[in-house]
Amino acid sequence: MSRVNLVPIIIPDSIELKCYDNKLLFQNSTWKREFVLNSSILYKCDGNKLLLSIDKNNFDKKNNALLGTYVSNINNFIHGVTKGFSLCLEINGIGYKAECNGKYLILSLGFSHDLIYRISENIKCECIKQDIVITGVDKQKIHMTASDLCKIRKFNPYKGKGIVLKGKTMLRKETSKKK
Repeated sequence: MSRVNLVPIIIPDSIELKCYDNKLLFQNSTWKREFVLNSSILYKCDGNKLLLSIDKNNFDKKNNALLGTYVSNINNFIHGVTKGFSLCLEINGIGYKAECNGKYLILSLGFSHDLIYRISENIKCECIKQDIVITGVDKQKIHMTASDLCKIRKFNPYKGKGIVLKGKTMLRKETSKKK
């Protein structure tokens, strides 16, 4: 049984919660998000506390895992709206650079042309020297954007070039030497 659901989710005063027909609507002055719950998951609202549980008749492993996912997604959304998420990418390589131009990120990564990456809405990118700082409310979108950027120029362990998460240790390999 998932132990995540034993602790109620505390909703701050800045976020308003509306519950109806297996739907939870969280809204703020600027953000709005709706979670559609599975029919086997029950909810109980007490002021600024939300408690999710599984219907006793539909208890199985899938619903238990689904309950943990809902609790985690709701907690991430609340954390994102109140404090925000940020992720830093590091560009390694001679001549590699990035520029932020409104909703576009222009990357010079050793190809014959510059790459233009469109930043999705609700995400902000900032370029500081060899770093790209991605900030926003939705943790999933931030990590998907970082993953897309890392796929453009994967880290080469032999040359030490590429885009990686800052602080992540990447192993370097030694090139084979002729005898």
